[in-house]
Amino acid sequence: MLVHTEIVFESDHIELHRKIKIKEGPWQSFIVILNSYSKRRKFTLGWNGSRFSVASDHDRLKKIAPEILAQVELFIIKHFTDSENKYKSIAEERDVTELIHFTQEINTVFRNNIADIKNNMSFNAIRELSVNFVKKLTVAESDKLYRELNGGAAIIEKEGHLHRYIYAYGKMHQAKLNECFKTIENLQTELNAKDIQIIDYGCGQGIGSIIFIDFIKSNHLTNFTISKIILIEPSEIALKRASLNVKYCLKSVAKNENILAINKTIEQIGSQDLSTKSTSTKFHIFSNILDVNDFNIDLFAQKIDNSQKGTNYFICVSPKLWKKGKHPRNLRLDTFMNYFQQRRNVKVLSQRETDICTNTDNWARYERIFKVIY
Repeated sequence: MLVHTEIVFESDHIELHRKIKIKEGPWQSFIVILNSYSKRRKFTLGWNGSRFSVASDHDRLKKIAPEILAQVELFIIKHFTDSENKYKSIAEERDVTELIHFTQEINTVFRNNIADIKNNMSFNAIRELSVNFVKKLTVAESDKLYRELNGGAAIIEKEGHLHRYIYAYGKMHQAKLNECFKTIENLQTELNAKDIQIIDYGCGQGIGSIIFIDFIKSNHLTNFTISKIILIEPSEIALKRASLNVKYCLKSVAKNENILAINKTIEQIGSQDLSTKSTSTKFHIFSNILDVNDFNIDLFAQKIDNSQKGTNYFICVSPKLWKKGKHPRNLRLDTFMNYFQQRRNVKVLSQRETDICTNTDNWARYERIFKVIY
């Protein structure tokens, strides 16, 4: 006999309810509610402690949102069984304990503000929210947050760091990435009637993905689908912000909101985290990450190489650290590209090391952009 349900997980666009019964049996019932569609969709899943009931709702959810089903299964396995190591869901080898469960920040001022601008969503609109936040700080408060960013290399731990980072470094990322995206030959043809997937490494607040979506919009490209965006970031608070930002950017171009958020460092990433479709065109974005000297660049390239098929674009850009000669950290971008050149059919699209100059700013650039077809 059903008494009521309890909410066991809730995010901005997903609710997971568990049915409570007077007499508990081996089977438990869970209700998955998706709020990110034009109308709420509800799916019932059965779980007996060691396997899921493969009923019609299970199959329907698998067809509509396989990544969400995988994460829901793993959440249930983790919290409602003692035998998580004995069961493999459709996610197969995904690590249950480290998975971040489709989270976005909720109940924050920023979330409310971004919801208000969703019809005019862009990187500039997001940055304006951060500019307004920083302008309300005292000079001492602003300077303290800036120092704590450690030149942009620190793992972000609090709300103020999110805003101060976008305020300090946002325009630099935007200028360099826009220049990178311009080097992709025949982008309209490449995207036409195609499915694309984006992997944003060390994504921070989703800056790379957002600027790429803005770039696509600015070129009036519409005849394509985005089946998945993978966001990889060690800071949980930044990753939640990234998921929220990218969600509304995808809404602005009427694209699927299938976002996979992975709360890991570059060193912790496994090939299984980078699962993509061989038939999709993949865009791998590395903005100010490959020059960070705290992971093995060859091992990282190997993980990517082992996980990808089909057409892949690699957009790699970092600051040029020495005006003359090549800093060892910049050479990491060359090492990364060389790994693929030695093993695959690689077409180099750009190797610029010149500054990007505007009327008000000057940014040093070291970029390696290339295409790999498996």
